Amino acid sequence: MKTLTVYYDGNYVYKNHNFTYGAQYEASTTKNGFQRFGAGYYLYNSWDDFVNGAKAANYVLTFPLTEDGSQAFPSFKFAQYSLFVQDQIAVNSKLKLTGGVRLELPTFPSISAMKTHPLVEQLTFADGLKLNTGLTPKARVMVSPRIGFNYDAYGDRSLVLRGGSGIFTGRIPFVWIVAQSGDAGMLQYTQIFPADRIPDFNPDIKANFPSPIPQAGTSIPSSISAMDRNLKFPSTWKTSLAVDYTLPGGIIATLEGIYNKDLNAVVAKNVNLVEPTALAIPGYNDHRYIYPASTASKYINKLNSNGLVTPDATNRFDPTYMTNAKGGHYYSVTAQLQKNNWNGMSASLAYTYSGAKNFGDGSGDQIANLWSLPATNTGNPNVPSLGYTTNVVPHRLVGFVSYSNNWIGKLNTTMTLFYSGSSTGRMSYVYAGDFNRDGNSNNNDLIYVPSSPAEIEFDPIAAGNSNYGGRAYTAQEQADIFFELIDNDKYLKSRKGKYAERNGGVMPWRNQFDFRLSQEIFKNVGGANNSLEFFWDVFNLGNLLSSNWGVYKSANTQLLRPTNTSALTPDGTTKPRFQLNYSNGDIIRSTTYVNETISSTYYMQFGLKFKFN
Repeated sequence: MKTLTVYYDGNYVYKNHNFTYGAQYEASTTKNGFQRFGAGYYLYNSWDDFVNGAKAANYVLTFPLTEDGSQAFPSFKFAQYSLFVQDQIAVNSKLKLTGGVRLELPTFPSISAMKTHPLVEQLTFADGLKLNTGLTPKARVMVSPRIGFNYDAYGDRSLVLRGGSGIFTGRIPFVWIVAQSGDAGMLQYTQIFPADRIPDFNPDIKANFPSPIPQAGTSIPSSISAMDRNLKFPSTWKTSLAVDYTLPGGIIATLEGIYNKDLNAVVAKNVNLVEPTALAIPGYNDHRYIYPASTASKYINKLNSNGLVTPDATNRFDPTYMTNAKGGHYYSVTAQLQKNNWNGMSASLAYTYSGAKNFGDGSGDQIANLWSLPATNTGNPNVPSLGYTTNVVPHRLVGFVSYSNNWIGKLNTTMTLFYSGSSTGRMSYVYAGDFNRDGNSNNNDLIYVPSSPAEIEFDPIAAGNSNYGGRAYTAQEQADIFFELIDNDKYLKSRKGKYAERNGGVMPWRNQFDFRLSQEIFKNVGGANNSLEFFWDVFNLGNLLSSNWGVYKSANTQLLRPTNTSALTPDGTTKPRFQLNYSNGDIIRSTTYVNETISSTYYMQFGLKFKFN
């Protein structure tokens, strides 16, 4: 990626007004050399088949559509024009007001590598939607007004009220945008080979390229992406209000509240899926939507082995459509006490209560992850729903205490103890597998938590399965373990008779202490105020004192394995059946376990640091 930024700002003072104004131009060219399955993807039924030279069960290959077989590079050019003006008004010696606005115009001046696929353009998808892989969103001005204030109540900074509110515009990750060029099948093509045309294993990838290379636009790849022409870049309304108060002894107390509201969130849909049907099985209380079991019935448009949509085609076709949704929020309240430079000692302690919901965390480096990763309990991933944000935990406590002194001549010695306490994240309890049959293998179907053993049926687990330590488990044994697991998990116990929520579970609280000792070795190096410093860091100090302290826990989130998903009909009488899943060589007995990595141990580092002052 190449980026050019030109920026200018100026300042003008008139009476009690301090104006800042400016403009910015940003131009970038994004190229992406990613080739999904560019090295070929063989799938064998067994290890023995592979080592004995048997035919692969499946083969997928991405190859360039260039005349000489050289790699194609999907790309696009982006340019954004920005204007801004701000006025800081000194109402009096105590009150300052700030107001401003920023105008931004994102554009796509050159998208020559984004080509319209002629066959896709002719197709009709859900709700009569048409897709054009050669178009980008319309250019439109994004208006972002802001206002803020700072009030020094007594004029001595002992009591300060501050806050602000405004709209802020972000960016869509460019890797999602360039995917439209790479996935369209106009520069490179991903081919799933039918069983009768799977090539023998060959380390030379080019040997498996079709000969001659097909012309672009003559067949449709199984996965494409396209953007809504009315797609807007994400924008958020942010508001904060805070008070800083100096307590006796020079201790500064701060109370701050923040609220953010997403105005334009970015979501995605698989617009080739048919409308799902709600489960209505007598005596079964999970009524989520599910899709038809067969591929031929699941999709509106199906592909044949040559990548063409025909009436008798049975292969899957997954187009991702990126668009906007309104909703999502974040809030936090933070209380902090801090004291600086009290006879060489400084300290701070802060507590934050927070919460957030969104349509997805934007994780994953592929545009399809926008709809395939967020867990859902509705069964319909094409209706974006709000869920808890992964990394925003309800409670967090952080602090430090530091002491400095000159014990060795005039050389400074500093000791600092850091503390951080919080949950280590959130988790979604899901089924292992594709329970709603949307063709998504990312285990994103949230479980229904039965209120009693009468609401769930288990299938026995046979002996000899190494995943379960070779032990057999009856249906009754699994039910007993499962409900003991639920009763020992505060969140799952609260969801009996309900669906689990996306990221509804909260990981256990974890305390971590870190320690740093720094010692100046030389001072005033080179005749200036430069110094050489030795430091010693101990991370997770509590674990050094006790092996039970500071351990990091991971989650068992895929609790149940559906065993008869393909046999279900929405209005039938066959109820879903399950097996309790496995983890770490045994049946799951707890929702969390100790993560045996460096995160659960203490460790140290030593170093030298030269300071230029």
